[in-house]
Amino acid sequence: VWGSEIYANANRFGRYQSYGSVQVFNNLGAKASGYVQDGWDWNRVPGTTAIYLPFEKLEAPQETLSEKNDSRFPGVSSLEGKNGCLAFTYTEGDHKNFCKGATATKSVFCFDNRLVFVGTGISNNSDYPTATTLYQFNVQDTETPIYIDGSYDYKFPYSETFKSDKNVVLSDCFENIYIIPEGKGSRGVTIEKRHQITPSNTNQKTGEGDFISAYIDHGTSPQNDSYEYLMLVKPSGKEMRKYSKNLPYDVLRADNEAHVVRDKITGITGYVCYKEYCSDGGLVERVAAETIVMERTKEDGNIVMSVCTPDLGIENKGYFSWDHSKSITKEITLNGTYGLVADYENVSIRVENGKTYIRAYCQHGQPTEFTLKTL
Repeated sequence: VWGSEIYANANRFGRYQSYGSVQVFNNLGAKASGYVQDGWDWNRVPGTTAIYLPFEKLEAPQETLSEKNDSRFPGVSSLEGKNGCLAFTYTEGDHKNFCKGATATKSVFCFDNRLVFVGTGISNNSDYPTATTLYQFNVQDTETPIYIDGSYDYKFPYSETFKSDKNVVLSDCFENIYIIPEGKGSRGVTIEKRHQITPSNTNQKTGEGDFISAYIDHGTSPQNDSYEYLMLVKPSGKEMRKYSKNLPYDVLRADNEAHVVRDKITGITGYVCYKEYCSDGGLVERVAAETIVMERTKEDGNIVMSVCTPDLGIENKGYFSWDHSKSITKEITLNGTYGLVADYENVSIRVENGKTYIRAYCQHGQPTEFTLKTL
């Protein structure tokens, strides 16, 4: 997977754009969504897990740097065209001022206006701190309030760290809510409102502006650290109060082999399988490595399921290729006996000894979707 593009006169500090970023933009454009380049902290790209470096070390060590992720798996899938999953893992390369071998495994599960972020295996040997950025936004009015654990704060500048010994609930300046469950915020969750002076993307000048940011602190040289948090996109007051007390999802598994999350509202379970997934119970018993599976039991009792690998199957490892994507077969084992409700040209099943064996043929990085019925 090709990461960020850095050139002699452009995007000099763009290394972390390809470290699992997740940004929410509205239909009014970047500035109206809180992204303004003047004063932007290039270390705090929303959604990323990254080492916070001085800008002279963050700048690309050479004129052109277009890193490629060695993993073929990072990508996305969806179910019924409404909900989806992001799978992402990376290992930092061997370049000047890089931290060779720094790594993290990161997934995002999207259900309606609810985004569940799960990260595991956060490890590096850097003397600089590592953080997972929840958000960074430019603020035009420094008195813009943010919600923090039951009250609104108007102070500017402002900085406070909240320990992860209880649920942490906070907002950004666009009415989105973030809930970090007890024990899932590593060393703590920091919120900052400050004036920032930073280099431009060309490093030919500096810019400044007022910003608000929030991040999970993993400390220096973390080893197999992790995080979990929920983002609610413009929730109602009722949703915020309800989910602050009772999370609308369950994390069924979170390790370097698989991230599995079940949404209580839609009934969807998403399986992001970095390695072969095996389970002793539940519907899905086994999933092949580097596969994203999503499934939901419908009102009529049938099960709608999607199977995807973002891998295009292209063997040419250059930056450009004329090769076509190839069909890749993924195998899933279900507990119970099921049949297809219709003929699907890219799915076959076999039932044997109380189990259902599915072969899904995936291509173009698109999910293969089908519906099952109980036999």
